[in-house]
Amino acid sequence: MEIVADWNQVARFAKGNVRTDIIDFNGYYSGNITLMVPTGWSVRIAFTNGSANFRHSLMVTRVYAQSEMPVTLQLEDAMWSAYTDPPERIHPKERAQLSFVAQQAGSYFLACARQTHLMDGHWIGFEVRDGLEQAVAIIHEGRFVPSDLPGRP
Repeated sequence: MEIVADWNQVARFAKGNVRTDIIDFNGYYSGNITLMVPTGWSVRIAFTNGSANFRHSLMVTRVYAQSEMPVTLQLEDAMWSAYTDPPERIHPKERAQLSFVAQQAGSYFLACARQTHLMDGHWIGFEVRDGLEQAVAIIHEGRFVPSDLPGRP
């Protein structure tokens, strides 16, 4: 699959040349999409930092409640050693590959490890499910901020 960090950056700047707090992956943020794969699948992600100005990354982590989110994700926070390398420094317009095996059924985050980005909503849901036969994406329409819908794929 392909994941682009800060996919909606251009659309946000167009809304009055002010960047909002919402940082996204392919237009999604704060768990308003969940990507699901079968247990045992080999997952390959072509990651692109679509930002013109900010470093981003991608890491598979456990699920965090808002009150327990770390300021910065560390290497030991990565499930199955699944993170872009370096974990906090994929520069603007750079690309990276992330490959791992979805080893254990459960709910996880695909998150940016950069300082405060997880806390600011730069994460989407990731679920590994027994009995699933193909990858599935579920959009959670009720989790979007009504004023921030531009450019969703």
